[in-house]
Amino acid sequence: MEKKFFNFNFLLLTANNIILSTLSTYFIILFVITKNYEAAAIFSVIASSIILVIKILSVNLRNILIAKKNSFFFNNYVILRIILSILIFIITYFILSSLNVKEPFSYLVLVLLILINWCNEISLIKCEILKNFFFSNLLFVFNSTLLFLIFFSKFIDHDSIFKILLVIITITNLLFLFINFNFTKLNLVKFILKDSLKKIKSIFFSLSLLSTFSLNFANLFWRIIIIYLVGEKLASIIIVFFALGSFPGTVFISSFGPSMVKKKLNTRLLFKVFIIYSLLLSILAIYISNNFNFVSYDIFKINFFILIYFLSIFGSLLMLFAVHEREKKINKNPNFNNHIFKADVFVAAMISPLPYILFKFGGILFLSSTYLVGSIISLLIYKKWKTKIY
Repeated sequence: MEKKFFNFNFLLLTANNIILSTLSTYFIILFVITKNYEAAAIFSVIASSIILVIKILSVNLRNILIAKKNSFFFNNYVILRIILSILIFIITYFILSSLNVKEPFSYLVLVLLILINWCNEISLIKCEILKNFFFSNLLFVFNSTLLFLIFFSKFIDHDSIFKILLVIITITNLLFLFINFNFTKLNLVKFILKDSLKKIKSIFFSLSLLSTFSLNFANLFWRIIIIYLVGEKLASIIIVFFALGSFPGTVFISSFGPSMVKKKLNTRLLFKVFIIYSLLLSILAIYISNNFNFVSYDIFKINFFILIYFLSIFGSLLMLFAVHEREKKINKNPNFNNHIFKADVFVAAMISPLPYILFKFGGILFLSSTYLVGSIISLLIYKKWKTKIY
């Protein structure tokens, strides 16, 4: 069953969804590895703010469409996201200009890339439901190649090539968006005057909006408060490990998770995903541990990076099962007012103050366990939460 589930096309589609949903984390890690701590801290806040907005406006659409196997109204959802993306980009440009951020070009291109791929999320849903994989497979080849070249250019500290490659990958993803968009079936005037208002109303008057706002605000709040508590350098490392800990859960939600739950596959698959991921992550943890020495102390004779790695990786396993429980409840009642979205609000309220509370009680040692504690809370809430079917 699992082999049939993970065929070649679905593997590449999953990889595409992973790339689209984790681009901001990729660039934060890249900035940290290349010791550009200021850029890592600044971009982590910018990216969290943008993702907060677009996740709110996404209202769990991917999970709901796949659960319903709904292939209708793709054009409407795409054009709505394009219009909103233009507005978000313009606002971001003026905010960065008013704050006098150093060298804003790269940040603006990265924001544009995130927004384009938010629109492309709908295109990949369309590819999955209609089983049309040619262009999505091509996108994976281009994106994976360009991201490798971007990593290499930043690693050798060639800033001009880095910026050129950023522009190229942004244009590549924009082309994919328009290739998959059916202009012939779009009545723009009707959409703006009628359909868009219905879509916006369904977004702003739903539990799903409250859910996405709460969870993503909690993520943004974590990053801001950690920077406030320990400073940009150490915060950038902690944020990276927390982001890496949340990576399997993010991948589950944004790629194979909804389809896995829809097909009722065994949770043993989650253990396999976790083992593979933890092995890959251990390489990065060892690299960071051996190459970053600005943390001048060990805790109980355990290197700080190794400690936060183990705490975060264990938290990531628990979070995988937490989001699996959440996805099962969405699948039972796939609509924008599913009661599981109330659980999201409760989870966000419980975990938002964790960094501050843990730091005040136990300093850096307790702060490093924030993601693990948040995962335990999430699993308990999603496991026990009762949903209404209607």
